[in-house]
Amino acid sequence: MRRAPRGAAGLCASALFAVSMPTLFLGHFATYDAMAVCLLALTAWMLVVIAPRHWAWAAAVAPAAALAVGVKYASALFLPTLVLLYVLTAYRHHYTWRALLRGALFGAATLALLVGGPAASGYLSAIQSTTTARAHGDTPAGQILHDSARWAGPLVAVALAGTVTYARTARLAGWLPYRTSTGAGHVEIWVRQRTG
Repeated sequence: MRRAPRGAAGLCASALFAVSMPTLFLGHFATYDAMAVCLLALTAWMLVVIAPRHWAWAAAVAPAAALAVGVKYASALFLPTLVLLYVLTAYRHHYTWRALLRGALFGAATLALLVGGPAASGYLSAIQSTTTARAHGDTPAGQILHDSARWAGPLVAVALAGTVTYARTARLAGWLPYRTSTGAGHVEIWVRQRTG
């Protein structure tokens, strides 16, 4: 938690997630959800850790994200969120285009692993036999959306507000990333922009 941006916010987010209705509901099933969530959390932690570092580290984290999808394919729904987390965290340490480049690299590396791995292992036929070939449920889409909004809506709203606030804090305060060279290599620091 201390590596997460704003340690108190990370601790609060963990507590909210632990007691949220979807987490409690899925915790009652003997499925792969717990392992998938663990791998997604590990991926998120690694992305926060590597955000200030070299862009090539993004490819090193991709196997953890791909493994989460391999454990439970529904984890793929969280990949865009992980890319966004990486971009917003990298934005605090790099210029906008560099943060976007890091997010694109992480997404592309993860996608490459997800396309290459299942094609070579027969994973796609397993998904077809266990999931897509099943009889479809008859729950109306409106009911699913209503339940999702009721269970996770407040938590998502708090998360979005925190994300926007976090991303804008340094820029609004006039802090900009500045890269300088030292005898040991390049160092990136934050400096306050002069206003006059």
